[in-house]
This record gives sequence, C-alpha cells and structure tokens, in this order.
Amino acid sequence: MSLPHSKVRRVTELLRLGGYAKPMPFLDPAHLKRGQLFHEWTTRYEQDASAPDPEIAGAFCEAFRRFARAMPRREWRHVEQRLTSEPLQLTGQPDRYGLFNGHLTVVDWKTGLEAPWHALQLWLYTMLLTQTGCAVERRVVVYFRKDGAFRIRRCDQSVDAMKAHQLITDHLHGRFQ
Repeated sequence: MSLPHSKVRRVTELLRLGGYAKPMPFLDPAHLKRGQLFHEWTTRYEQDASAPDPEIAGAFCEAFRRFARAMPRREWRHVEQRLTSEPLQLTGQPDRYGLFNGHLTVVDWKTGLEAPWHALQLWLYTMLLTQTGCAVERRVVVYFRKDGAFRIRRCDQSVDAMKAHQLITDHLHGRFQ
C-alpha cells in the first residue's frame, strides 16, 4: 500500500525527479522522434522483416537487423506493454520482456548515448514486472548506433538495484513533490 503523499509516476519521471535523467525539455526533439519511430519500427519488423525503414532512423534499423541476426533466441512475452503497480505507485513501459538467450530478461532499446541511469530504468521495470508475477533473471540495454553497429549491456549490478529501491522509497514517502 502506498503512503498518502505519493501519486502514480512514470519510470522516466521518477528518474528525473531523483536527479538521474535529464528533463525532457533538454532533449533534442529530433532524437526523441527518431527513438519513437525506431521503437515502432522494431515491433513491426519482428512481425514482418520486410517492414520499410523510417527515413529518420534508417541506420539504426540496420543495426537492429544485425542484432536480430546475431541474437535469434528471442521469445517476447511483453512488447511495449504498459505496466502499473498501485503498491509502488509506478507505471512504465519496458520495450521487451521475455526469453532472451534462454533467460527471462527485461530489455530496453536505446538509439542515444549510453548513460548510467539506463540500469536504474531496467531495475524499476524489474520491480514493475515482479509486481505482475513475472520473474526477471537479467536486465539488458541494447544500444543501436547510427553506424549500423549495436552493443548489448547487461545491467545486473546490485548497487543499481539498491538505488532503484531507494527511488521507490523516496517516492512513496512523498519526497518528490
């Protein structure tokens, strides 16, 4: 049960309030649009590999095709599915959740620069998934680059889990107003 001072917040909002992520007005609108189109395209591509690339995200799409060929063992249970936990007063939308290389994994796609808060984002998604009865064994960010390359980063450090739990505690105690 949440405390009376809290309200349901999005994962990214909580990361900003905690001082980990940049506020949205400081992000380049073109980068935000590219990320949105890329995410939409990956969902279409996984259903139909002939899905046309959005122009703004073409090179990133090539990186995703390379990723898909290199990592064929993917069986998603949730794709871009919004999750909400009343006890945590938290909502978020992990990009993917399911079997990834034989492990129950929460996955996030990124077309921007790597940042330390990405691991916290995955831990917060882990907490949401756990609240819905889903087991999570691993957390992975896949960075797609404009040169067509990709990089997989595991985010399983316990220090990040502790920071994510502290963010939730602070949120539930009304420390972010």
